[in-house]
Amino acid sequence: MLLLAAWIFGHFVTDRFYLTQFLWWIPTVIMLPASLVLGLAWRLLAPGGAYAVKTDFTSAAGPRRPTSQTQKLYLLGCGAVVAYVLIAEWRLGNVLRRPPTSPGVRLVAWNESWAPMKPSHDNLVALKADIIFVANPHYTFDAAGVRASMGPTTYSARGGILTVFSKFPILRHGFCPLGIALEPNRPKYPILNPDHIDNGEAMWLELDVPALGGPVIAWCIDMPSDVWLDRERAFREARNAIDSFRGPVMVRQDSGMDRPEPMSGEVLGFPAPGIIMGDCNTPRGSYSLSLLHANMHHAFDDAGRGPDYTYPRQWPIIAIDQILLSPRLVASHYEILDLGGARHRAQLAVLHAASK
Repeated sequence: MLLLAAWIFGHFVTDRFYLTQFLWWIPTVIMLPASLVLGLAWRLLAPGGAYAVKTDFTSAAGPRRPTSQTQKLYLLGCGAVVAYVLIAEWRLGNVLRRPPTSPGVRLVAWNESWAPMKPSHDNLVALKADIIFVANPHYTFDAAGVRASMGPTTYSARGGILTVFSKFPILRHGFCPLGIALEPNRPKYPILNPDHIDNGEAMWLELDVPALGGPVIAWCIDMPSDVWLDRERAFREARNAIDSFRGPVMVRQDSGMDRPEPMSGEVLGFPAPGIIMGDCNTPRGSYSLSLLHANMHHAFDDAGRGPDYTYPRQWPIIAIDQILLSPRLVASHYEILDLGGARHRAQLAVLHAASK
C-alpha cells in the first residue's frame, strides 16, 4: 500500500521538489505488478484469508473471513491506477486516431552515449530519417555514411557533443553550455567516469522545412546525467543559460560555410522553438520540462502508445528522452526503437504542420 501511495503522490507532484522527484521516478512497470501481487498476497495470506498462515508458518485454522473494507479499497485503487496508466500515461486511445495522408517529416533523436557505432549503424540508416539528432556520438560514429544514406544533398551542424544531420537546409544555428551546477554534498555521478563533470549543453538550429510550413527552430538538449541533481533547479538554470545566449550565431552561406554573426544587445537567447529534443534525464510528463519553454506538448501525446520507455536500452523502465512540439506542429507517429547499441533507445517521430 505504501508503494502505491508513494507512486500516486509522485505522479501528482512530479519533480516540483527535490524529494518528490525520487517518488516520481518509481517505474510504473515495476510498481503496477508489485502492487497487484502484494494486494493479492494480502487477501490470501492475511489472517482469515484463503491461505492464511500463523507466525510459525503453519496453516491457520478457522473460517475464512470476507474481504475487509480496507482490502476492497486497495484493490479498487489498484484498478483505478491501471485504468489511469492505460488511458492517460500509455495513451492507448491513440490507436483510434486516423493518421494524416501526407508522408510527414521523419525525425530521429538519439543519445548515442559514447557507444561503439558498428552495432547500430545499419539500424539507424534503415529508419530513412529526414532529420537526425545525435548526442554524445562515439569516435566510431560514421557521420559520412549516415549523411550519404539520407540522400545526395544533406546539411549538418555541430555544437559540443550535439550533432544534427538534415535533408533540409540549415539556415543558422547557435550553441551554449548550460553550466548546471552539481548538487552540493552529494556523491559525484556518473560512476562510470568519475573524472567527467557533466554540466549540460544546448544547441539551436533554424531549418527550412516546407512540409512543416517553412522555417522551424529546433532546440537540441543534453541535460546532466546525475541522479542526485535537483531537476527543478537544473531546468531553471538551463533556461537561464538559454535566455542568456549572446551568440555568435552561425549563419550558413551559399558556399556551405558558416559565418559567425553577433547578436544585437536587445535580442538575447535562443529563438522560440518549434521542436525541443534530446536526453532530458527526467521522465516524460515532468514539471521541470515545462520550465524549458511553455506551451509545448510531447510527440508521444499525439501518437505514442504503450510504455515507450527509452532507458536503459536493454530493459527500459523510464522515458527520459523527449521530443516536445509547439502548437504549430503535430506528430502522426511516435515510437521508441532499440538500435542495437548504446545505453538509450532512439525516438522516431513523424511530424506535420498542425491543421489551422
